[in-house]
Amino acid sequence: MSKFSEMIETYFKKGLELSPIWASDLGFEEYDGVMPEGGKADILADEELEKDFLNDIKSFNDNDLSAEERIDKKVLEYSLRLSRFNHEKIALWQRYARSADVCGHALYSLVSKDSVPAEKRIANLMKILKQIPLYLENSKELLEKPVWIWIEMAIDSCRRMKGFIDFIENFGQNTLKNADKLKELKLDCINVKNAFKAYEHWLYDMQPHAVKDFAMSEDDYNELLKKRLIPYSASEILAIGENYVKEITEKMNILSAQIDPSLSAKELTAKIKKGKQLKFSEILHECKRIMQEAKDFVIDNDFADIPEEELLVVEETPIFMRHLIPFAAYSPPGKFEEIQKGIYMMTPSELDANTLMDFSIEDLISTSVHEGYPGHHLQFACANLNTSLARIYSHATEFVEGWAHYCEDATADAGFYNLPEANLIKLSDMLWRAWRIIIDVKLSTGKMTFEEAVNHLVEDAGLEYIGALAEVKRYTYTPAYQLSYLLGKHMILELKERLKRKYPETWSLKGFHNTMLYAGSLPITIMENLLEEKFSKA
Repeated sequence: MSKFSEMIETYFKKGLELSPIWASDLGFEEYDGVMPEGGKADILADEELEKDFLNDIKSFNDNDLSAEERIDKKVLEYSLRLSRFNHEKIALWQRYARSADVCGHALYSLVSKDSVPAEKRIANLMKILKQIPLYLENSKELLEKPVWIWIEMAIDSCRRMKGFIDFIENFGQNTLKNADKLKELKLDCINVKNAFKAYEHWLYDMQPHAVKDFAMSEDDYNELLKKRLIPYSASEILAIGENYVKEITEKMNILSAQIDPSLSAKELTAKIKKGKQLKFSEILHECKRIMQEAKDFVIDNDFADIPEEELLVVEETPIFMRHLIPFAAYSPPGKFEEIQKGIYMMTPSELDANTLMDFSIEDLISTSVHEGYPGHHLQFACANLNTSLARIYSHATEFVEGWAHYCEDATADAGFYNLPEANLIKLSDMLWRAWRIIIDVKLSTGKMTFEEAVNHLVEDAGLEYIGALAEVKRYTYTPAYQLSYLLGKHMILELKERLKRKYPETWSLKGFHNTMLYAGSLPITIMENLLEEKFSKA
């Protein structure tokens, strides 16, 4: 092992100790059941580790590194500088009390680890439950500059945890055979519910001290874009979003007139999206079927190579996460898990899981490709096979979300459900992503209000009000994330065309896809270096 690799491994191991939930997510079972302390000491320790790590990386001369190590050095410098900016400039840890979400994530990760025997999972869950009251108490010292809407969201998270704790108790009742252990679990659950109730009351007490404004300056937003290695300014990205809105709207009008000239594009899209009414259990079944069809399509059409040890399961969104996931979301496998099992979560009606819901097969086609194959699930299962520890630190959202959005068109162009109605819904989803660009830039820089953002999603992007509300809540604390979908797709398509023109003799679509998938979740500007190297030597 080279000195550079040894240095990365040293810091990686230190990072596992400081971030046990992250370590558990990666697949290190020895960290299952371990929580961080939750207070400022954790923040300061992370800060010191990242600064030391970055300084040590800089000490290596590029000439002394291999080609692969030079890429890893770029990746680490990008990842750590972005992390420092998020910590120091955006500073969510001082402004948003996310402790309930952190606890929910720690518990859900353990519940969903099917590779671990049920009794062992219960034992680890009980360890987490015992640590939660102190974690919540310690985390209070972080909230120095509270934001009003984020306190509202944190209160909502606390309330929803009760249902999830009940689920864990039921899981224990169906698993534990020892009466004393079951009694202990019930007591743990009572203590945690009381701790969340107390934390919720504390959040209410913090509301009078909260500010309304969550936005950042345009200068800081542009600096965030630079740290993410995105080669556009906020104004340039806004113009791209506005141009896409015009272009997509025109395409929708043309296609809609071809399908049914008696209806406007908006009316026809709404009609197709309404589809037919099914119970949620039936929708889950349809989703599983289309996911398998999408996987078969990737294989049969040589779109990309699928790893052997991968698995995708479709299940209902846990109740504590539903206010953050109004429709569906994907939870990736841990890098070091033997079976690369991803979880695709679908959210039922807030009223009742048995309530009939509007169901559109066309909607499900796009979502299955985006979240499953060849979208996020294939993306993460492939990336996890890369042996570089440096790549673990990179989660370039313009590639992560851009790839999944790119796949929606790429699979249709290759023949997967390339039907007029499905294409209209695909354009409708693209219009939503275009409005995400506009809203992201304006909302994050204080040039659009929360209410205006919700209204644009309802009136212009066609979302239901409840879904739009949940979307914009997430937008408020994830600046420059929402633009990643369509902007990332835009960057991938531009890169694809440049490489096809530059290397016509060696160009391969599957090679393009595989290189990106198996490189890790890298910024597209770094990904371009890898692709240039591949096609120049092929």
